[in-house]
Amino acid sequence: MKITHEIAGGAARVEIRGELEAGRCDCLRAYWSKHLAGELATVDVRLAEVDGVDGESVATLVDLIRGHLGAAAEVTLHDPPQMLAHTLYKIGLLDHAALTLVNPRSDEQGYG
Repeated sequence: MKITHEIAGGAARVEIRGELEAGRCDCLRAYWSKHLAGELATVDVRLAEVDGVDGESVATLVDLIRGHLGAAAEVTLHDPPQMLAHTLYKIGLLDHAALTLVNPRSDEQGYG
């Protein structure tokens, strides 16, 4: 997993690449806490280059997304893996006005 980000004003752009698996969830949380914990108006997450995702990683991403939504940030997920998009649907977060999914993927199964 590789993560890069840019912050300009109150807007953050994050790109995640590679495999998201349970063993890296602590790294993902630590990165997020260090670089993206400030007051942000928008968080734009690009996931097109995520190759695979497991259940624990989905739960971690959902928690991080909820944190931003709870802080009144608008969150946009570009090319989210099917497993993440489906989880957001199942827990009712897709009804949140500040969450937008762009081009959710439907062809992969994830793993784990």
